[in-house]
Amino acid sequence: MIKLAAALIVSKVLIGSFDYKNSSPVTLFPYYNAAIDYEIPNVITNPSYLPLINYSKISFSTSNPYSIENLSSNNLRLSTTVNDMGFQFSWINFGFDQYKENILEANMGYLIAESVSAGIGLNYYNIDINTDEISFTTNLYGINLSFLLIPVKWLNISFLQENVQSRFDKNKEDLLYPGYSFGV
Repeated sequence: MIKLAAALIVSKVLIGSFDYKNSSPVTLFPYYNAAIDYEIPNVITNPSYLPLINYSKISFSTSNPYSIENLSSNNLRLSTTVNDMGFQFSWINFGFDQYKENILEANMGYLIAESVSAGIGLNYYNIDINTDEISFTTNLYGINLSFLLIPVKWLNISFLQENVQSRFDKNKEDLLYPGYSFGV
């Protein structure tokens, strides 16, 4: 039994040595998955899960990714649930002097029925690039939609569509990619 435990620990360390981030990917870049384990207190990125959380939460993380001088990644989230609705406000900051991203999010989820939930997220993006060759600042707005079906307690089926407006306006696609995620 001790040999098995030692082998598992060594394999975890060896695999982890190729992992260059010191926190979850969503604290470095806001990458959202449709299906998550909402019973574990973690970063909730799918608004349709918000009504299922039975607690209020404040989470904050800051890091110096890859140990690159002046590069920072910050993430602040405030979440709460009231009756059949969940709310979340977030601030995400990533970058250094020449390139900075600030994202403000307001997310809301509504429990339609015992096993069906829907969510919407409104996002404000501020992107600022300032180098000797280029100076560019833009402010953009995005809308995320999500749906969650829980036919049985141990099975979640969910869908998350980011930047819905970019599906219809191809000119916005380069800066606000209309990514989606489906998960079970």
